[in-house]
Formats: sequence, C-alpha cells, structure tokens
Amino acid sequence: MSQFILIPIKLKYEDNLNHLDFLSPVDSKFLEDISHCLDLYSKNFHLYTVNDFDSICMDAQQSLAEGKSIEDTNLFFILNVILKITTEFFVWYGNEYHELDIVTTMDKAIENIVESLKNSSGEIYLHYKCS
Repeated sequence: MSQFILIPIKLKYEDNLNHLDFLSPVDSKFLEDISHCLDLYSKNFHLYTVNDFDSICMDAQQSLAEGKSIEDTNLFFILNVILKITTEFFVWYGNEYHELDIVTTMDKAIENIVESLKNSSGEIYLHYKCS
C-alpha cells in the first residue's frame, strides 16, 4: 500500500491551509532526507504530507474492490484539494521514490492511481507535475 505523499506548497498559499486538517507540515527526518534527494528544498515553499495517507489509500482500494468509483473516495477529494494549492506532488512506498512515474495531467494521475490500487499491493508510484 502506498505509504507516503510529499507535497511542496508555495509559501503564499500557506495561509489557506488552516482548514485542511488532513495536511501536516513534514516533521520527519526520513521525509526531509527524501525531499533533498528529490531536489525539493527551496525557500519558496514548505513541504506537507497527508495524515494517515496509507489508511486513505487502503480505504480507496477497498472502495474500488467493492465496485465504487474513485470519485467517491476520500482520496479523490484530497487530491482535488491538493491540486488547488500546488502543481506537484509525490507518492511512493518505502524507500522506492527514485523512479516514480511522471504524469502531467490530473486524468493521468487518477488513471495511474486507480490501476495501482487495483493491484493487490496497492502501491502507487507517482510524481505529478502540472505541465
């Protein structure tokens, strides 16, 4: 199951995050180290993650297995909110963040996520970067 999501959010949007209780600033040395590997450290943005992202992915995977649409999941809602405040995010499992599939449209990102969640592992490897 996908375990991590890393979201660079520009400083000018941070004031809009107060009501988004599913987001938290990155406070993990592991995620900070990965952000350096992904060339994400900048003075122009801060890094955030989604609380309990693994559980959110598991719930979406279960919903898909029950025949529900991805659009009816909390994961879909969260991704739509994230895309209003950033143009890039990263999703991966464990230490496998080096070769993420790069997609440049939300439709392709959702397609990648659905395909990944339909596999028994449910591991999503994705770098979304708006073109």
